[in-house]
Amino acid sequence: MTNPAKRYLALSAPGLLAACAAQPPTNPEAAGFFAGLFHGLIALGAVVAEMVFPLRIYASPNTGWTYDAGFVAGFCFSFLILAIALMPRIGGFLVRWR
Repeated sequence: MTNPAKRYLALSAPGLLAACAAQPPTNPEAAGFFAGLFHGLIALGAVVAEMVFPLRIYASPNTGWTYDAGFVAGFCFSFLILAIALMPRIGGFLVRWR
């Protein structure tokens, strides 16, 4: 049986090394919340277009969690818009088979 202190040290070593990783400097012109919101809204169409054209659906120089929050909000909102747009077809299908 191993010593718990050795196990803790072995598991914490990668975390300590990862904490030393250098982050790139922030760019004030990087994509922020509203760019993430827009990219999230067009993500469904961008996935389809990415199969034909060399596109990226996620901005790599971004501001961090604010861009991520905007992207997730826009992506969820795009699914909501899609569900509302398809609701008459889905509702009509369900009423027909009742």
